[in-house]
Amino acid sequence: APYAGLSAESVAKTVTEKCSSWKQLILTGQKAGRNNIFRGLIQMSKNVAPGDNFLFYFAGASEGSENGLNLFTYDTLAELPGLTGLLYDDLAELLEEIEAANLITLFEVGSYVQK
Repeated sequence: APYAGLSAESVAKTVTEKCSSWKQLILTGQKAGRNNIFRGLIQMSKNVAPGDNFLFYFAGASEGSENGLNLFTYDTLAELPGLTGLLYDDLAELLEEIEAANLITLFEVGSYVQK
């Protein structure tokens, strides 16, 4: 979504201003592809200590499928969203590896409308 980058930057700025000891990795636009999100979470799981706080924020489109909630990343193909999107269950599995004192997930998603 075109607004996603602005939202991510706003969320990061607010968290940084209001809270201490937050680690962040911001992926927007072309950098917010499925593999980069996976790599970023793997990197964060190695860098976040048990006393740290961690916020995962996703803004974009999604749709439900027989496999669960499918989040559309920058590189999700409209013709093959089930194969190229980011399944919530896969994301949740990676988030469980992050040993933060506080782990917050925030999703700002809407429906995908193909033009």
